[in-house]
Amino acid sequence: MEADVPAYMRDLEKVADRIEAMFEWEALAQQERGSRALPPFVLSYKNQQEIADLYAQFSFICMSLHMMLDDRIRPANPVYQSLSEAGMLLP
Repeated sequence: MEADVPAYMRDLEKVADRIEAMFEWEALAQQERGSRALPPFVLSYKNQQEIADLYAQFSFICMSLHMMLDDRIRPANPVYQSLSEAGMLLP
C-alpha cells in the first residue's frame, strides 16, 4: 500500500494550525491577566492538556512522514546501496 504523503502533509498543517490557535489563546489569557480593567481570563487545564496532546500528534505525524520519505529516498542513495551490498545494514 502506497503511503499518502500529501494527506499526511495536510494533517500536519491542520495540527500545526490548531497548535498555533491554542498558543494565541494562551497569549490572550496572559495579556488579560495584566489588565486591571477586566477580570482575568484563565485557560483551563484542559487547554494546556490539549496543547500537549496536539504537540504529541504533531510529533507522531512528523516521524511518520520522515519514515515514509526515508523509505522512498533510501534505495536511490548511493551510500545506502554501498552499505547494503556490503551487508552492513540491519534488515
